Order: sequence, then C-alpha cells, then structure tokens
Amino acid sequence: MALGAQLQGGRMQSDEVLILGSSSPAGSHLAAALNRRSIRHRAVLQSSKNRDKSFVVAADEPSEVTLTDVDALTFALRGYRIVYDCLTAASEDPLQYRAGARNLAIAIAKTSVKVIHVTNYWSYFPLAYLPLDEEHPREGGEDWARYRREAEDVLLAAGSAIVHLPDLYGPFVRGGLIQRAIEDAYTTRQIRWIGATNVDREYAFAPDAMEAVVRLSYCSEAMGQRWMVGGNGSFSAERLAEIASKKLDAKVSLSTVGPFALKLRSFFDEKARAWRQMPDPSQPIGFNCDKIKGMIGLVPTTGVEQGIARTLEWMDRRRSVK
Repeated sequence: MALGAQLQGGRMQSDEVLILGSSSPAGSHLAAALNRRSIRHRAVLQSSKNRDKSFVVAADEPSEVTLTDVDALTFALRGYRIVYDCLTAASEDPLQYRAGARNLAIAIAKTSVKVIHVTNYWSYFPLAYLPLDEEHPREGGEDWARYRREAEDVLLAAGSAIVHLPDLYGPFVRGGLIQRAIEDAYTTRQIRWIGATNVDREYAFAPDAMEAVVRLSYCSEAMGQRWMVGGNGSFSAERLAEIASKKLDAKVSLSTVGPFALKLRSFFDEKARAWRQMPDPSQPIGFNCDKIKGMIGLVPTTGVEQGIARTLEWMDRRRSVK
C-alpha cells in the first residue's frame, strides 16, 4: 500500500512528531501539513530569535536545541516516532552542516527514531544530465557541494530518508533566488536576476512539496533511501516577470548581474557572497520523480501562475499587518 491506511481521507492517526528547524520554510509548511491531519507535533528551533518569524500553523510552544550538543539533541529526539530534520541543511556554513549531521547521526543511533532529512539538490552538482534523479553521480564540484554530500551520506548511513527539494517559493519562504525575485517584483517592480533570464528552471511551491514529504514519511520503505521531490512547474525569469506584471497590474522589469560583476560585488556585498555558494542559476534544472510517485502516487500541485499569485498575496497581507 503506497500511502498506508493512515492517509486515506486526508487524515492520519495521531502521532508524536518532531520538527527540527520548525522556523524554516520547510518546517513551517510541514507543521501546516501535519495540522491538516490532526497530527500532534512538537516544534524545535535552533535559536529563540526565530521564535516569532515562522509558523504557518503553530505547533506546541517551541523549544530550542543546538546541533553542537549531542546530549541535548538526543534528549530532544527521545519519545518521537518521526523526526523531520529541517535544521541541519539550513546551516549557512557547509562545515557546520557536516558536523551537525554527524551529531544527529549519533542521536539517531541512541534513540532509533525515524528521521526524514529535508534538504536541497545541491549535493548532485556538477550536473552530468537532466532531469536529475536519485542515481545521478555525486562527485567533484565545489566545497559547498562536497560538504553537503558528506553530511547527507552520514545521515543516510544512519538510516534516514534523504529528501531532495527544488528551490522553494511561497508564503513564509525566506531567501533563495526565486523567492527573492518574487519579493523584488512585489517591492520594487524590478527583478534582479543572475545570469540568463530565458532559462526554464523547475521550482516547488512550498506547501505542495511539504505535502509530498509528509506522505513519504509514513512509508516505512522510504527509510535509508534518497528521494527526489519535484516542483510544480518550470519557468524562466522572463516568465516570472510576465506573471508578476499581470498579478500586480504593473510592469515588472528585469535587470541582470553577470558572473564577473557578481564576483566583484561579493567582496563587499554579503548577499552576493551567498549567491556564489550555490549552483549557477543560469543552468536549467529539472527533476525525475518517478521513484517517489511509485511510492506515494501523484500529489496534486498548484499551478505556476496560482503559486506565484498566492506568494504575492501573502506578501501583500504581510505588509498590511506590519
């Protein structure tokens, strides 16, 4: 049974579930997906400074844990059936990502908890072919790709399911090239883009992606494997500008930053330095999701125009509340 009886009718039995990194975009939308099924879950933050930022639907009062304290991490995991790890991959320092994964693997061994590690697709770079699938080679490349690879391999060896997501956009998403572009369209009516503006790339509307992750987590066969979660459609920066112009009823323009200019900016611009620690956005990207579809079936997704519209509407509501 692909999804299990618990998923029928859109509800599951009540379970104790923990979300590590619950203030992240993935974590907040996981909380919403769990609440739709009346699944009790606990939220864990890395720092109290994130306490007021995030929840789509609040869980219990969030507690804090750090990946550097193995004993505290082990204590936090005890008593839960399922743990969604959205915290380890969120580290901006790839070395911290690797160290955090090792500590989490120790905690898994001490608790025997089932962990779903939610991450992106960057460990597969440099790309050899598209669409990207779980069997794609994972070798070579920049340090940021190699360190992610090592961290994921540690967690995979510990029995975790490794779930690779496209770049996310949507309500409550913070950061990332595509979300920043939508934010630019909303705030300034000008999208700042890196590289070619006519290259189609596959992105995921965050609520759709997290729905797939929750369904996968209730399949015992998913553990100890890699899983590619696809997006809700491909589009270019030019197409984004067209959609945003239509939804905002105002012309949204495009400006581009080339690789050389980005390198110069990185010496004094923190955001530019961060952009250099990610895959080249001028490359196309697409995902082969046959494996996960064979496990959980088709998950309904939001159309690209509707997803972008809902993101812009959320930005508008957020501004009106401030």
